[in-house]
Amino acid sequence: MKRSGWILLATLLLVGCDDDSLSPATGGGNFRNVLAPCSVGASAPTFCGDVAVPENPASTNGRQLALRIVVIQAQAAPVRPDPVVRLRGGPGGSSTALAGAGLETIFPHNDIVLVDQRGTGGSNAMPCNDPALFGTVDLQNVFDNVFAPEYLMGCADFYAARADLTQYTTPRSADDLDVVLETLGYDEVNLWGISYGTKLALTYMRLHPDRVRSVIIDGVVPTDFRFGISEARDVTDGFDKLVVLCEADPACAAAFPNLPAKVDTLIDRLDRGDIQAQTNHRQTGVPVTVTLNRYSLGVGIRNWLFTINRAKIPRMIERAYSNDDWSDVAQAYQSRSVFLGGLSTAMHLAVICAEDVPFYTAGEIQQNTEGTLFEDFMIRGRQEVCGFWPAGRVPASFLGPVISDAPTLILSGDMDPVTPTSFGEQVRAFLPNSVHVVSPEGAHSAFSLPDGIPCLVGIMQQFVAAASVDGLVTGCAASIKGPPFELE
Repeated sequence: MKRSGWILLATLLLVGCDDDSLSPATGGGNFRNVLAPCSVGASAPTFCGDVAVPENPASTNGRQLALRIVVIQAQAAPVRPDPVVRLRGGPGGSSTALAGAGLETIFPHNDIVLVDQRGTGGSNAMPCNDPALFGTVDLQNVFDNVFAPEYLMGCADFYAARADLTQYTTPRSADDLDVVLETLGYDEVNLWGISYGTKLALTYMRLHPDRVRSVIIDGVVPTDFRFGISEARDVTDGFDKLVVLCEADPACAAAFPNLPAKVDTLIDRLDRGDIQAQTNHRQTGVPVTVTLNRYSLGVGIRNWLFTINRAKIPRMIERAYSNDDWSDVAQAYQSRSVFLGGLSTAMHLAVICAEDVPFYTAGEIQQNTEGTLFEDFMIRGRQEVCGFWPAGRVPASFLGPVISDAPTLILSGDMDPVTPTSFGEQVRAFLPNSVHVVSPEGAHSAFSLPDGIPCLVGIMQQFVAAASVDGLVTGCAASIKGPPFELE
């Protein structure tokens, strides 16, 4: 079995103990010897600690990073030796923040391992939304350019003086994860990634195949695709599918007829200027009036397509069209801001500015943005920020497809606005021991629609128990329904 050269550099740093009465587990790993009991909201005995890795493995005397770890102990017999390793999306989300989300009830026979990726959560998080450090962003700047580059310049300068941002890439994080799993004593693991976490899972499969027992990838981000390049087209396709659902629903069709034509009319109004809306600033909670532009509606539609909020989209369009009420548009627009929310923004940008944006081509941009809801607005925003963001380099091999015979369960929602089913098919072509389960009305991730959770959890449990796609019963995914449209 391969072992990372970093393992000799790993150092354990125990955190405070909250509970001395926990019974020992009988599963795999030796985490009880290197982590301390803790209380973080899980219903099962939990252990916490840090593992130190070098920020730059090529630097013998460089900065060390403490990676925060939470292990939730398996509770149901028979306890399996292979844990489930949950990989968070973003990039920039904290995995250990999921410790209280009930993951142990989904896989009670397996330890649950949560590792905050370098630059996230308890592993040197680098958010850009702290007014004490960076001031309060002018919300109008966010509506003019979703990435507010002038604001993020200050964030880049702040973290560049405290971290080597060129080292915060997906391959580096995959190597970090292998150090942690080796230190915890796990020989085989089941990876479970959602959104960007799928990209990390695929990268780990490539770099450390000997430790992989099975893989679940939900809302797939392929390594051989420049994330964001097709976003405008994918969002527009997702909106078109939402319109079909509305037209097939008598109540929605009656309340909100002719949605595509109304969107065209609204974009024309926005083009003429002087469309304003009031919204609460996500940093301060204070009501702010902003001026919208032709892209504001499309970005708002994008953001609400991710989740059950998509049920509000027809009403949002109708309110703007009939009542000149743009408040929902403004709310939706800032709802998934890369830095106003909980993501570690500097880590997020370190990843996309190294692995995606540099490889956009003019031809691909034109092909994927013309005639879409927000054209190249998001792409131009990323390009402007990446023009000054300190970013690393990834090897050419990283940009190729991941080829693996590891058992892999691929989950997609056919109405996902950013990781469409075509991405799942793209990776499946190189994963011969895989199955692709598609929810026709599914959004971004299996857990975005409450109606689908029992079905998809059942499929995941079958898969992890057997580490095989043979005989997997998946038919329930076809009947998962989205939320009812909100009419008032």
